Amino acid sequence: MNIFDDIKVDKIKEEFKEILKSENIRIERIVSNGQTSEDEFWYDQDENEFVLILDGKAILEFEEKEVVLQKGDCFDIKAHIKHRVKYTSKDKPTIWLAVFFTNIKYNTRTKLLRKLMRIAIIGAGAAGIIAAITAKRENKNLQIDLIDYNNGIGKKILASGNGRCNISNTDVKVENYIGENPSFVSYALKQFDFKAFEKFCKSIGLLLDIKETNKVYPLSNEAKSVVTLLESAVQSLGINLILNTKVEDIKKDDDKFIVVSQDKELKAYDKVLISSGLAAAPQLKATEDGMNIACKFGHTFNMTYPSLVGLHTDFEHNNRIQGVKKRGKYIFIYRWTKRV
Repeated sequence: MNIFDDIKVDKIKEEFKEILKSENIRIERIVSNGQTSEDEFWYDQDENEFVLILDGKAILEFEEKEVVLQKGDCFDIKAHIKHRVKYTSKDKPTIWLAVFFTNIKYNTRTKLLRKLMRIAIIGAGAAGIIAAITAKRENKNLQIDLIDYNNGIGKKILASGNGRCNISNTDVKVENYIGENPSFVSYALKQFDFKAFEKFCKSIGLLLDIKETNKVYPLSNEAKSVVTLLESAVQSLGINLILNTKVEDIKKDDDKFIVVSQDKELKAYDKVLISSGLAAAPQLKATEDGMNIACKFGHTFNMTYPSLVGLHTDFEHNNRIQGVKKRGKYIFIYRWTKRV
């Protein structure tokens, strides 16, 4: 390949192309066309990063300085040095070569520890399932337990989209999020955009139906097929499912974690990932226990509120309005001639 092949001018979204990936190094070509980091957003990554500007111009902002980079300039960013992209050329593409790498030396003892590493993932919803599959694909020696309170995985997936599973949207942006700090999602959207999601779906055999409205459904139009394919991937990778298990606490004993359920203790985990979600759909055994447990380890969260709720009415013919959708800034409900 040629590093300058297929350079696109996209004023909306940056292009990220993976050139090489191994256990402790990753090389990407990034093409920017005036894009910058979101306001108040800072990268704080686990990897070291070496960047080389192949064409164009960019300005990197650090907490105490700015670095101007032009064609041929390079810069080394150590892990956990906060930085952001303040400027990229608007009149021509800025082409970056980014090399991400770690300082880990994989000696025999380290490899043995990796081989014996045990990970517990609490919550077998969409996030927990995809995390388990991704981790196991990255390192087949990991021993992963996927734990859920229900008798099967993906219960909320089955309920989504009235059973059709509105699985994604091709036009997800930071502007779509509301909260005290919407730019918090920038990193996640950049690392796992729709192209990455589509690639993951193809890897498990899931075909997508992309609507003109940018909504995305499984081609089968059934949520059940999504869960079936995810379950098949979990089983084929040898991920251990522990179902009908309500996690009540997590303890730490020296450098190991103990997951405590209602009737047993699951011990000797090196890492624990809490992906149990919020309390929406309590009929599916959803709670906020996971967030409360996380607080024991110094994490914090804001008060949560329902953002999508059902409308209850004693209207005799409610089946006539069930499922009606309306796009608008304001929606008013009238009882006879009086607005309620």
